[in-house]
Amino acid sequence: MSLQLQIRHVGSAFVLAWRPIDVPAVVSQFRPASPDTLSLVGPRGETGPRGETGARGAPGPIGPAGPIGPAGPIGPAGMQGAAGPPGADSTNGQDGSDGADGATGAVGPAGPAGPPGSDGADGTDGTSGQDGSDGADGATGAVGPAGPPGANGADGADGTDGQDGSDGAVGATGPAGSPGADGADGSGTNVHSVEVGGRWYLYSNLRWVGFSFNYGAQTENHSQNGGVGTEPQILWHQLGPYLPDGATVHDLRIAGYANALEVTGIDLRIYHQTGPWAGTWNNAGDVTRTLLHASDNLDFSGGNMRRYNLNINAAVSGEGYLLMMVRPIGTLSSTRFLLSSANVQWSPA
Repeated sequence: MSLQLQIRHVGSAFVLAWRPIDVPAVVSQFRPASPDTLSLVGPRGETGPRGETGARGAPGPIGPAGPIGPAGPIGPAGMQGAAGPPGADSTNGQDGSDGADGATGAVGPAGPAGPPGSDGADGTDGTSGQDGSDGADGATGAVGPAGPPGANGADGADGTDGQDGSDGAVGATGPAGSPGADGADGSGTNVHSVEVGGRWYLYSNLRWVGFSFNYGAQTENHSQNGGVGTEPQILWHQLGPYLPDGATVHDLRIAGYANALEVTGIDLRIYHQTGPWAGTWNNAGDVTRTLLHASDNLDFSGGNMRRYNLNINAAVSGEGYLLMMVRPIGTLSSTRFLLSSANVQWSPA
């Protein structure tokens, strides 16, 4: 910016006046602007000092919220809490019911033959045998002494009636031999022994067990369920050794041991069971069961080997089966066993 000095003639005086003008360069010139005006353009003056800073303007409006920053990293896992107090003991559940009887095992090999039975009492004398028929006439011998008599016939085999003696042998040249002697009388009572031993199942509910519906006494396992009553229940289709009408049961011989100390003994029953062979026999009401022997608390404690000879000496009425029932004595935590060898002695009428 430049200042222009103007000099005007006003009346009798000259008036000087400055006005700012813009000029492209510093020019010093003096020329009359008009007949009554002089113009003098001087050099550009220095820039004046900066004025004071103006007052701060009012704050502008708050800008929009910035976008949400990314999620921070997951913090470390917290420490494990202290163990809670132990839970209260649960009450014991009821004992489960006994499982169904297992399938009967295969028939084992026959056991060794038992010792021979004691000699039976002598039988009643047999009736006299018929006289032997006369021997045939000997052929006429040469002249000489008579031949010796024929030997006696052999004794007849044992039996109820003595067997007739055989005819005497014919002498070589002598007269006919004498008739043979009568056969000896039969002797001895016909006593039978039947095996009834094996592995008897002893269940924790202390129930009776007996011979199988399928195999009778001819199996190594005896586990047929006879109930938990004071006495065994009647099982109409239970099998056992067959006894003819009028047979006499002499005794039961049993030896063995229990396989657990929980077993202190057994209760034992021997029965004869029959029914209407020619009629209807298919339920317990058709059965006639007769108790032949009862033993309670036979000692089999301590896992020790024991033996018993139980005298029975009872005759049976009617054809039927010999049955044996056993139950354990003791507090059993699970199924145990009585491992036994046993036989019954009997004879027919």
